[in-house]
Amino acid sequence: MIRSMTGYGRSEGIHENRNILVELRSVNHRYCEVSVKTPRPLLRLESRLKKIVQGRFSRGKIELYISMNGSEGQVRRLTLDKALVKQYFLILEDLKRELHLEGKIGLDILTNFKDIITVTEVEEETKGIEKEVERLLVRAMDSLESMRIEEGQSIAKDLLERIKKIYKVIARIEKKSPLVVKEYRKRLLEKVSEFTQGIEIDNNRLLQEVAIYADRSDISEEVVRLKSHLNQMDKMIEGDKAVGRGLDFLVQEINREINTIGSKANDSTISLYVVSVKSEIEKLREQVQNIE
Repeated sequence: MIRSMTGYGRSEGIHENRNILVELRSVNHRYCEVSVKTPRPLLRLESRLKKIVQGRFSRGKIELYISMNGSEGQVRRLTLDKALVKQYFLILEDLKRELHLEGKIGLDILTNFKDIITVTEVEEETKGIEKEVERLLVRAMDSLESMRIEEGQSIAKDLLERIKKIYKVIARIEKKSPLVVKEYRKRLLEKVSEFTQGIEIDNNRLLQEVAIYADRSDISEEVVRLKSHLNQMDKMIEGDKAVGRGLDFLVQEINREINTIGSKANDSTISLYVVSVKSEIEKLREQVQNIE
């Protein structure tokens, strides 16, 4: 069962009166690229969270958002640097004696020095929160994967329909191909008769020319390879692995074979069939870009 690379998943939970929200957004990407945005207390989790997501998904640009209500900027501590206060006091006392100044050195003076009291953020205990975040991440990934599978089923249905259409057109090309040589032989005889006007001609030479044309326009190998590629696509689509890259490669090979058929067949009817197949191939290519 193929999976799309686009989707959304979320999960919510409560830990120690904090609301935790985990969201995942995924779009198309050649590889699995994960970006993480978390509150400050969970920054050290970033690398681990990336590995968890990359262990679950093989392709897609995935954005992970984690929010915790009241988790940031709420726990702060005031710190008094007593040693620095004493230094200020002693320096001011020395200055007062030296300059014969009056008055006392009190708090009203010392508190004017802003560096004696500092505000620091307290490192929170996050072990319990980290476990809850990882649990919620797994649930969010389950939600994301469900959406990717659901969308993948729609893509698979469309791909299989287009492959059937290509099979039908290829059958018409196979039916038409043997007639191309016969029509060429007929046209060649008509032209030769027109130019020679009843003069006897070398039939062996004509047969040789027809044989050369038949060899140049033979598309049997290309048709066999093309049908083989289509068959492989069928099997991949029905499988349960990440097949996006493999399908992308097969679409390129199918396009290569149909181009060769168009150039070798040298027939207007087959050329129209080729255009029809290329139209379906382009739609296949667009859809395959969405597959994990």
